[in-house]
Amino acid sequence: MKIFLGSSSKRLDELRKVSEWVTKAGHEAWPWNKPGLFPVGHFTFDTLNDLKDQVDASIFIFGDDDKVWYRSDSKLIPRDNVLIEYGLFAGVLEPSRVAICKSGGIHMPTDVLGVTYVDLEKPRRAKVELDHWFKKIDGTSPSLGRARLMTFQNKFSMPATNQFWRRLAEDAVNRFVLLGGSNKSWIHHSKERRRSLGQAILRIIEGGGDVALLCYDEKSVVDAHAVFIRECIVNELGAFPKGRRTATLTKLRMHLRVAATNDLKYQAVISDRKIVVMPLLNSRDFKEESLVFELWTSRHGEHFTSYQNDILRTIERFELPKFVRTRCAP
Repeated sequence: MKIFLGSSSKRLDELRKVSEWVTKAGHEAWPWNKPGLFPVGHFTFDTLNDLKDQVDASIFIFGDDDKVWYRSDSKLIPRDNVLIEYGLFAGVLEPSRVAICKSGGIHMPTDVLGVTYVDLEKPRRAKVELDHWFKKIDGTSPSLGRARLMTFQNKFSMPATNQFWRRLAEDAVNRFVLLGGSNKSWIHHSKERRRSLGQAILRIIEGGGDVALLCYDEKSVVDAHAVFIRECIVNELGAFPKGRRTATLTKLRMHLRVAATNDLKYQAVISDRKIVVMPLLNSRDFKEESLVFELWTSRHGEHFTSYQNDILRTIERFELPKFVRTRCAP
């Protein structure tokens, strides 16, 4: 499991100790001060928002970092940033997958008073309790409710929408599946976006990966896909040396699958590590109007596999269109 560890800068000794326990238990520790975890030039909260979707669990060290006045007396409480981060991760990972390690005589916030915590003042017992916790959460499958909800409106209303969708193809290495009505935001987009998608597909195919495109079975839509494959994939091979061009054409015929159907349950994109699903609403009149959410292979286990297999079975029911057989012939 990948486990994020958060603390204040005053708690680096405890952070280091807990990170060692995580590693000794056979898991991957992602302490907040790990080099490169928070890229230079990125907003901290945006990075945290991404990290919560990449890890399987998290641990936060609540120390007596700040003094505040509580009613008529002063209290020592955890750093406010640590409390915010705890709430962010607990809201996505489920509280049972977020552990609190208490250090010092702190006043626990009312909202977490009922949450069982690990007392770092008793290190031997603390390590045993965390080991039990590791085993418990490692043997459970996170609920589908942990899928990251992106929007209730449409896929274009998401923050950094262009970067989000482009990275699905650009980050893919072994698999890229595009299942959607007209796929217009991919193949009807700007020349630069179309060319970028074509290059990503060629890179995946050349590397031995698989690519599949599924669209509505309508002449204008199928023709648009044929034009995209000709202009952005096959024509790009003209710059390849002859041997490489022949080999890539053979791989395209074997590993590129294009299908058309009007029986779509949802629109989706499968990349190596995640699926972005856009369930279709009451009718095709909604088209792009849909809620959008993410499923990660590392976090959603059986749910990810179920969606992936259902999508792949849908695609594999169809014969390869003639324009693909013709243009991608070896």
